[in-house]
Amino acid sequence: MTSPEQWIRQTVGDTSLRKVASEAGISQATLARQIREGTLTAESVVKIARAYGVSVADGLQAIGVLTEDDVLPTSVEKALREASDEQLADEVLRRMKAGSEIYDRPISEVSNVHTLKPRVPDITLEDLEGLDYVSNTDDDPDPEDDHAWDI
Repeated sequence: MTSPEQWIRQTVGDTSLRKVASEAGISQATLARQIREGTLTAESVVKIARAYGVSVADGLQAIGVLTEDDVLPTSVEKALREASDEQLADEVLRRMKAGSEIYDRPISEVSNVHTLKPRVPDITLEDLEGLDYVSNTDDDPDPEDDHAWDI
């Protein structure tokens, strides 16, 4: 977990205390006292975070107002549903770049690839003949569909 001092430094860098206070709309004396005494208030954290365009939740977590559990999404599925297509594509690209070395080699040279075993036994088309829920008749006049099984 980030300490309040670390959060301040990460957020404002080497910016002077005077400028931070001015940007955040906090009295310089108040901010100096809070930093010196290690008593940053939630109000100050929110103002600084918004002034510098960083996560308010991270700041509140640094001063102990919020825990990590408070800021985690309720579920991965919900977060994925709420993400835009662009956000999802960016994340996929980020992950691909992080592991990009394996994309540049033949799959036979990648050591962590495992052959998946089928979940069902090997089934041939002959095994499906005569079953009442599978048919090999072509109900679709589209010639592109000639290879498909109609169910």
